[in-house]
Amino acid sequence: MCQARLQIGYGPRSRAVTGHSVQLAPCNATSPPGIVPHEIFHQWFGDNVREANFDMALSREGMADLGEALYAADRAARNDGGPSTATGRTAIERQLAHAFDFDYTRLGPGAWQLAQSKRPPAGYLDVFAVYVWPADALVALRQIFGPRDVDAVLHAIQHGYGGLSITEPEVKRAFAAGLPNHSASCRTRLTQFFTQWFDTAYHGSKPQITGPGLDGHPFYTHGCTAPHRR
Repeated sequence: MCQARLQIGYGPRSRAVTGHSVQLAPCNATSPPGIVPHEIFHQWFGDNVREANFDMALSREGMADLGEALYAADRAARNDGGPSTATGRTAIERQLAHAFDFDYTRLGPGAWQLAQSKRPPAGYLDVFAVYVWPADALVALRQIFGPRDVDAVLHAIQHGYGGLSITEPEVKRAFAAGLPNHSASCRTRLTQFFTQWFDTAYHGSKPQITGPGLDGHPFYTHGCTAPHRR
């Protein structure tokens, strides 16, 4: 049997959550370690907040895969001083960037041919389009917003849409409302990010705008400046 404690930074108040830590139920030791946080995240994104359309992989499988990524980052931090230490926090950022860059650079152009918001029913069988691409978009948003601000956005989605379904425009508005820098340049940059990551099918290319510390083109440019973070 195995048991783990996951620092995620958000989630509804329930028996599964104590502060910012999720107590994972005992699991079979042979289970892949990412399965438990993936399924726990579905309690909030996919169950408590449902996707309005089947092609909204971002708010279901993307969020659940983000849970896997955060769990792996938490484990890296615990092997490097703990998540509350400077070295542990560095380990978290390093792990998330490594996982993102691995997907972003290793996958060929054929992996980016299904636009997230225009995916046909048969596209739900595409593992990359349903799981990897949406999760990488969320990691990029976390790097753009910073952990605290992206947590606030996810809290707001849970508060506003708990027990309901959410559409793609509503997800975009929630992130736009939580953008750390509300300048016109940054709002335009966020719109470009969403267009590239959610609404565009690529043939020989892929989304270009990513987040700080990640492969790709920087978000904070063209007059959009990064906020000061403590």
